[in-house]
Amino acid sequence: MSRRENRKTASEGDAYDARAVGRGEVGPLTLLFMVATGPVVWAVHLAASAALVPLSCRNGDRWPINLLTVASAGVIGAAMVVSARVFRATSGPEAERSPSGLHLWAFGGLAWGAISLLVTVLEGAPNLVLRTCPL
Repeated sequence: MSRRENRKTASEGDAYDARAVGRGEVGPLTLLFMVATGPVVWAVHLAASAALVPLSCRNGDRWPINLLTVASAGVIGAAMVVSARVFRATSGPEAERSPSGLHLWAFGGLAWGAISLLVTVLEGAPNLVLRTCPL
């Protein structure tokens, strides 16, 4: 199999293949998912939780906002798992250093994900103990 065919199958196949990641064969959508998911999901969580407050006040239920927080944290966690796999595959003595800076992209995805996860959870935590509606 030629190098070009191998690159094609790596980008079309499993994005978590450690050999493909070690060679720097991670597609642009995987890079975008690793780096942008945390901040985007956090922003969506912020806007959607504010939009859900009237619904929660009308029905007296807190679960929609809590469900949104858990779902947002899960999506950010999934992006962090992808970043961690790429980070591990591109570090260590046996990994080939890719000229594209894939290791740095993965670290950035982990950092953005950790910050976004922390802010998302801290944003949703008051809903567990405080009343969301005026009396």
